[in-house]
Amino acid sequence: MAFSDFMLRRCRMQCPKCAYVRQPAGTAMKTCVRILFAFLLVLALATGQAQVYKCTENGKAVFSDKPCSSGVAPVDVVPATGKSPEERYRLRQQVTREVPAKDTAEERAERLRRLEEERNARWAARDAEIEAQAERRRAELEREAEELLRECGLPRRVEIRVGMDEQFVRACTDTPEPQSVNLTTMAGGTRAQWIMGGQKGYQYIYFDNGVVSAIQH
Repeated sequence: MAFSDFMLRRCRMQCPKCAYVRQPAGTAMKTCVRILFAFLLVLALATGQAQVYKCTENGKAVFSDKPCSSGVAPVDVVPATGKSPEERYRLRQQVTREVPAKDTAEERAERLRRLEEERNARWAARDAEIEAQAERRRAELEREAEELLRECGLPRRVEIRVGMDEQFVRACTDTPEPQSVNLTTMAGGTRAQWIMGGQKGYQYIYFDNGVVSAIQH
């Protein structure tokens, strides 16, 4: 049998319809060759896309065109086009579990040291601000006392009277420091009671909102 007859028969087996097409011998031969070539090409592509299995055996990855044997864990083979979202998520979880913790004892100690330094710096800044506020308040009180002394006209002392404010009483009168002070909060403000003792007995001075409102002997 001639090779051309063999190819024609082969072509007709692959494409039965070709048997009913009346064509010249040369044209029929070319047509059958094209059809057979296309068939072989499709077969080759199908073979190239066959399933590939990746199995883990004895701790090693083994690739095969057959399913994994019993007792061997299969591993999904991802196409070259890229990993699926599920596979990427699984790999991220696996890497997260396998990466060793970097938080060593030295790093923890260094972090604690930095935190302590920051805390001490905050406390130092707060103490400095409190001290600065106290210093400003002391300077303010000294200026107010000097003004009161100029108003009093010291060394002359005056007797305490109703209507004097507390600072004037302290700076310009001969009233001694109270032995105790009782504070009362009222709807209209605060009331202070000075209790002072002496040779003539106890004396009580009442201040309403910082102003002398009553004197009791």
